[in-house]
Amino acid sequence: MSSAISPQTRPRADFTVGAVGHRFLPAERSSLLSAITRTLQELADRRPCDLTRMELLVSVAEGADRLFIEAAAALGIAYTCVLPCSSACFEEDFDSSASIEHFHGLLAGAEAIVQPDSEHVDRVGGYLWASHYIVDRADVLVAVWDGAPANGPAGTGDSVTNAGARRIPIIWIPTDAPHEPVELIAASSRSD
Repeated sequence: MSSAISPQTRPRADFTVGAVGHRFLPAERSSLLSAITRTLQELADRRPCDLTRMELLVSVAEGADRLFIEAAAALGIAYTCVLPCSSACFEEDFDSSASIEHFHGLLAGAEAIVQPDSEHVDRVGGYLWASHYIVDRADVLVAVWDGAPANGPAGTGDSVTNAGARRIPIIWIPTDAPHEPVELIAASSRSD
């Protein structure tokens, strides 16, 4: 039920990191970006995995998603943008022309862009589809999250709950400083 807008030009990644996070973050984001960058590097070091053989699956919402993309790009990790609907539909979620321009710039740097096939998917259905797409394909899920229970379907808390139920390794980066990553489910506990 997905369509690739940009074909992948490289071999399948050896290791796929799913990334989810809140849109609304503290104003000071440099330490959060550093925590994300360190986490991605540490995941590569543990494998050991060449960073060019990793892939990040992430949406392109404002907030944490864009920090994940910035960190991945700085490390040379390819990223696939997972949209809940067409790019024209999704950009309606952004308040400023600068945010829309940033969104299109990030899409241009993506290895691939995927979205639901049907343009008639309702908004919540599209966000659920994107959340499941990311969780279903992740070798590990990294979540920039406040730790609160989900307040609805397809949000960060819901994605963490779904990954946990499937025993997918989860690394939680708290939205509050000092943003020290916590492994909620270790990689060795996943049963395939």
